[in-house]
Amino acid sequence: ELPLDRQARRFFAIWSLKESFIKACGLGLRMPLREISFAFDSQFGDGDDSPRLVETPSETSYQPEDWQIHLGRPQAQTHALGVTAGLVQGRAPAIRVTHVDLTALVKAAR
Repeated sequence: ELPLDRQARRFFAIWSLKESFIKACGLGLRMPLREISFAFDSQFGDGDDSPRLVETPSETSYQPEDWQIHLGRPQAQTHALGVTAGLVQGRAPAIRVTHVDLTALVKAAR
């Protein structure tokens, strides 16, 4: 069980990942969210840095190992970004997410 101070952060991580998964499947909220679950393997101590899909709805043919997921934190504690991609030609794609500071980009362009 997570300490109270980390429970909200985990909730939003799970919500972002589930939202990303159901959009990647193209089924939206028709998919039973209770049947989608993730495991969080901690490499750096906070437990949110290495999520993996471990359960998909039984009514689908989706297998967890066929999906790549990424959880990003564009603004540390206040935002979560979930990215999901399925197999492409039988291979899981690599996901790379790059943060771009638009304010700095606009200033540099002036």
